[in-house]
Amino acid sequence: MQLNLKETLSRFAPPTGIDHLCGLVVSHHVQLLVKKGRVSKLGDFRPGLNGSPHRISVNGDLNPYAFLLVLLHELAHLQVWEQYRNKVKPHGKEWKKSFGALIREFAGKESFPLPLKRTLLEYSWNVRASGVADVKLTKILRQYDAPGKKNDVCFLEEIPLRSHFVAGNGRVFLKEEKIRTRYRCLCMDNQRKYLFHPLAKVIPSQAKNKQIQINFK
Repeated sequence: MQLNLKETLSRFAPPTGIDHLCGLVVSHHVQLLVKKGRVSKLGDFRPGLNGSPHRISVNGDLNPYAFLLVLLHELAHLQVWEQYRNKVKPHGKEWKKSFGALIREFAGKESFPLPLKRTLLEYSWNVRASGVADVKLTKILRQYDAPGKKNDVCFLEEIPLRSHFVAGNGRVFLKEEKIRTRYRCLCMDNQRKYLFHPLAKVIPSQAKNKQIQINFK
């Protein structure tokens, strides 16, 4: 992917600001990986050690603006790591300051449509540890999903606790309590518990003990 960074990023991120985004990835020596949709996380950052590059992964099933926000979220972790290593909290004031600054930087490059830009600029001065899982951002970001996606698909964050839902693998789960930044959910098929990211795409369901095959686009 690194051989065609600009071409690849253009498939997933908004076109405006792509050159600057590529510059950030290259200047920080990042190995960028685009992953299939993961229920437990939207992206992650792994610091480079012993001369290896930093690694950032982002889910490839996100709409362009969500993809950019997740990438900026992880780049903020990288910037904090380069300055403080592991001497500060992962989502502490240093990360919030960095993430907010990156949001304003790309908002200034018109990387976001106006309604989303206004919300993001407001959010950038009061960043929460939940990052892009913030409920207000969640609802606005859904408006930019590709046409043709199922109308009944929503984010896990949006359904009540103790509700049943169908995940992308077709299994039915029960949404339980939130543990730090993830929701613990009970699989009705095998009675095992799994951690889901708040922005995992799910379909609310009344079904309890049967599997429903869903093909997410």
